Amino acid sequence: MELGIDGLDRAYRIGSGASAEVYRARQIDLDRDVAVKILRATDNAFVQRFTEETRALGKLGQHPNVVTVYDSGVTDDGNPYLILELCRTTAAKRLEDGALKPAAACVAAAQVADGLAEAHANRIVHGDIRPENVLIGQTGRYVVSDFGLGPAATGKEPADDVYGLGAVLCHLATGEPPSGDADASRDRISGKNLPDIADLVADAMAPEPADRPTAAELRERLLVLASELRNEAAASTGESPASRTLSTRASTPSVLFGDDGDRVAEPSQTRPAGVLFSSVTKTGDVPAGGSGAGISIDRAPVMPPLVERWPRQTVGLALAAAGLLILVGGAAFTLIGRGGGQTVQNEEAVSVEAVEGPETTQAGARNEATPDAPGGAVGSLGSAAPGDETSVDGFDDTLPDTTIGRSATTVARVTLPNVVAVGADDAEAQLRTLGFAVVRVDEPTDTAPPGQVIGQDPVSGTRLTVGGTITLTVAIAPPVNNIIIPPEVVGQGLADATAILTAAGFTNLGQPITEPSSTVPAGLVIGTTPAAGSEVADTASVILVVSGGPAPDCASVVGLGEAAAEERFSDAGLTVTIGQTPHVTVPVGTVATCSVAGTTATLNISTGPIPDLCAVAAGQQIAEFDARLRAAGYTVVTQSAVSTAPAGTITGCSATGIAVSLTFAALPAPQDCPTVVGLSEADARAAVLNAGFSDVSITLRSDETVPSGVVISCTPTGDTAKLIVSTGPEQTDLLLPNLVGQTEAAATTALAALGLQVATNVVADDAPAGTVVGSNPAAGTTVEPGDTVTLQISSGPATAVVPNVIGRRLARATDLLQAAGFVVTSRTEPVEDDDDRGRVLSSNPAAGTEAIEGSVVNLVVGA
Repeated sequence: MELGIDGLDRAYRIGSGASAEVYRARQIDLDRDVAVKILRATDNAFVQRFTEETRALGKLGQHPNVVTVYDSGVTDDGNPYLILELCRTTAAKRLEDGALKPAAACVAAAQVADGLAEAHANRIVHGDIRPENVLIGQTGRYVVSDFGLGPAATGKEPADDVYGLGAVLCHLATGEPPSGDADASRDRISGKNLPDIADLVADAMAPEPADRPTAAELRERLLVLASELRNEAAASTGESPASRTLSTRASTPSVLFGDDGDRVAEPSQTRPAGVLFSSVTKTGDVPAGGSGAGISIDRAPVMPPLVERWPRQTVGLALAAAGLLILVGGAAFTLIGRGGGQTVQNEEAVSVEAVEGPETTQAGARNEATPDAPGGAVGSLGSAAPGDETSVDGFDDTLPDTTIGRSATTVARVTLPNVVAVGADDAEAQLRTLGFAVVRVDEPTDTAPPGQVIGQDPVSGTRLTVGGTITLTVAIAPPVNNIIIPPEVVGQGLADATAILTAAGFTNLGQPITEPSSTVPAGLVIGTTPAAGSEVADTASVILVVSGGPAPDCASVVGLGEAAAEERFSDAGLTVTIGQTPHVTVPVGTVATCSVAGTTATLNISTGPIPDLCAVAAGQQIAEFDARLRAAGYTVVTQSAVSTAPAGTITGCSATGIAVSLTFAALPAPQDCPTVVGLSEADARAAVLNAGFSDVSITLRSDETVPSGVVISCTPTGDTAKLIVSTGPEQTDLLLPNLVGQTEAAATTALAALGLQVATNVVADDAPAGTVVGSNPAAGTTVEPGDTVTLQISSGPATAVVPNVIGRRLARATDLLQAAGFVVTSRTEPVEDDDDRGRVLSSNPAAGTEAIEGSVVNLVVGA
């Protein structure tokens, strides 16, 4: 089946649900079988949980009791997927054949608790612990899966996971799910003569979350109980723990160790069903045949030993291997046969198979060991494809190798994980947990966040002896060189200001922006972002703010075409928005009204008079319609009248040109003005009409504190409200705006609006004729209303007549043309007459032509 994922083949489905499907496939490059989970749901929330599962498993991917994630991505069809380790079966499938033995149930639950403890330490809650979400790996270890894909873990807490694990332990020990509360579950397990497990289940399923142990605490109690149950089982059969270990190993392949410390496995007729410890510490000696103190388990991850596959050979080979094991007695006995307590080190711990035992004679009990299913965990994740073996090759447990020399010491080797792009503290903790020393080397960089690992030595995938040293290269912020933005850039031209900033050491100059200014002439720097004079890093982005000159007066653009008006505001650095409005006097397609707020200018283009004005007026509210008419340039007279119509609605209308008379149904006689002080003139007019006044009068007055166009006061006079509207502070000093480039008419209008007198002086210039090329006084100069400003108006470029230089010597012709203001070039042509040599034969432009001063005249000279 084609999954739409590169690097996979031989895929077939082994499980499906409403939202996801699981496939078994072959990972080509790594030559291993994997499980592929593909999301089929389209619900955004579920996709988010799928992403959260990927992140959660990525954090926990190094833990032996959490399902390993190899890769993630999106299929060609756009569906998210995970590539996971391929496990043999689930705890739920295994329980179909009945309960585990007590010690095995405790070890299995301890492994699940170990995975949960790691998750909780990383602030991750599973939220759905049940047998279906507990898998059994290829080596028999129990692993937790489906973080985030069960019912959402939102609102869950670690104690909920412990409760779920208590229920799973009850199921493992009794073969039946718990009946409900903790007491009922305790009674059920106690009825099977398992009081100690019953106590653990009752504690884990305590009604109050605060009364439940943590996952780590439950793990420790489970391991202690597993050891006790293991010793009790051995004692009931008359075996010592040591002899039980030896009998467990009797059916496993012999393990020999050469002089170089490499482990050599002899073939066996059966698959291994016992425990192969990678590191065993002798804690005491007992006489041969004496009873030992059992197996004490340290605070290490609960992980089963690597179960190796052995080809089936003859019984003779197995017996020969057993005999050879006896011959190497000293070393082998030191490893597994000498009494004393044995401590399983932090690379491997007791597997479920070890405590469950190799009872292959119980046919049909699939949770017992069989020659084809070591440790009793049979089957695979789904049905195998035709021709495939049930067992899966290519499974990588990443467990340590062991080398045992003549003194029976052990050295563990571990495949280094990839910690690049991981936080340095987390990476170091992870490596130290694996038994390595860690050295950090800081490296300044701006390509990774500070504190993130950007390199490791040795690299990931390297097999390294535990106790070695790993060097982590950790990103730190590059050194910062703080400098001050030079204040002198303000008032400079753009080129000079840029040069000042560059000389100061700034390397990241942003695109300059233009803003209007009534105090700084156009083209000069108003300021910077960040502000000039502030201290910032030399790599900080510094943006120059350049003056566009004063913002055009809105009155000066009324009646202009849209493009011309927009250009004026854009040149000043304002953002322009365009709207439409009816207007009785402004031609259609030209600016009817204009307003400026901050750095935004709004231009409303006239759509002409309001069609069928009086028909539209009927029934309208007087205040709103009055305001609409005035905004459209109409002169409005209002009058109230007693009417049965709703108060304030228009009952009569007449219109002649721009004059409109409106009658409206009277409102209750007002006693006083409504609150209009501080409102705009238009809003105040609407408010007083709504209050019952039939008319409004406006008086303009300058005010130092009230902005222009805002109402200063309102006084009622009969049915008329008298409004005093501010024209703003009285202006005395003005800054002459920059008018260069504007037409003579536009510049004259702008100066007149400021109360200035205008004179003109025509000068020859390369600028288009009729445009302003300068002023006297210059732009930015302080002037007063009534002052005269002389505008220099271009008459276009100066011209001159090309003199006739035909027949003259080249030197003399050049002098005459240069004196007339032209630039001279020449070329030669061969002539037959000797008198023509060195003389001008022709000119371009021709003699008598009027040409722009400074233009080129090309001469042809005889040669």
